Amino acid sequence: MKEEKDGTEDERTIFVGNLPISTTRKSLKRLFQDCGNVESCRIRSIGASGVKLQKERAGDRDLMLKVCANTGRTTVKKNSCQGYVVFATQEGPAQALKKNNTRISGDDGVNHTLRVDTVKPTVDHSRTLFLGNLPYSTTEDEIRKFFSNCNATIEGVRVVRDRDTMQCRGVAYVLFRDQASVAAGLRFNKKIFKKKEIRVSVCFKNPGKKKKRAMAAGKGLNSTSALRRVGNKAKNTKKANKASRKPIGQGGISKRKATDTKVKNRVKKLEKRVKKGMGKNKKL
Repeated sequence: MKEEKDGTEDERTIFVGNLPISTTRKSLKRLFQDCGNVESCRIRSIGASGVKLQKERAGDRDLMLKVCANTGRTTVKKNSCQGYVVFATQEGPAQALKKNNTRISGDDGVNHTLRVDTVKPTVDHSRTLFLGNLPYSTTEDEIRKFFSNCNATIEGVRVVRDRDTMQCRGVAYVLFRDQASVAAGLRFNKKIFKKKEIRVSVCFKNPGKKKKRAMAAGKGLNSTSALRRVGNKAKNTKKANKASRKPIGQGGISKRKATDTKVKNRVKKLEKRVKKGMGKNKKL
C-alpha cells in the first residue's frame, strides 16, 4: 500500500501560491480541509531570518528553511509564500483546483489572491504573457491590479524570485483564461509600472522561434548577428585548413627544416655546375 501512495503522490498533491507570509501548516490544512482528507502540508519559498543548526548539519540550507518555516522565523522582505497540500485520495485535488483565484486575508490585513495549480504547473504559451524589467519589490497582486483594466480573466501570475532573497528578479508570467485576452494584455507594453517602463511580450515556447518570426515579418537580423555569423564561418574555415595540414613529426616538416633543405639543394646544384664549368669556362 505504501508503494501505491508513493506512486500517486504527485497526482494527489496541489501547489498553492501567493499565500500570506503568516501562513502555517495548520492554517493551510484548514483552508483545504473541505476539499477532502488532507494527508500533509508543506510551506516553501519564505524569506528566512536564519537559525542556528547542529554542527553536523551546518550549511544545510534546506533544513534551515524548513526550521524557519515551522517556527515562524521569517523576514519582512517578502509578504507571501508558497505551499503544497497532499490529499489522501485523487479526488481531493480536483475540488481544490476550484479555489484558484480565491482571495484570503493575512495577519497584516492584506488580501492575497491564491494561485492553486497541480504539482506540474499549467503551461500554455498561447495564453501567457512575459513581463520584463519589473521592480524587485513586485508582488503577484500588484501585477493582477495592473492588468485589471484589460477586461480579461487572469488564471495565474508567476513571479520569478531569487532563491536567497526571495525578491522578484524582474521577470514574471501572466496566464490568461483565453487567447483573446493576450492581445489586450500586449497593449500594456512600455507602460509605467511602479515608476518603471516594463516589457510585455508574447511568451514563445521556443526562444529561437522569436527570431524566425521577426525575420518573416521583414525585420531581419541586426548587423551584430551578421558579423558574428561571418566571423564564425571564417573561424571554421581556418580550423578546417589547419586540420588538413600534415602534423609536424608525422610525415610533415617544419618551416625551418624546409628552408634548410631548399638551401642544401641549391648548393648541390651550384657545385655541380662548377664542376662542369659555367659560362665561358664550360667544358665541352
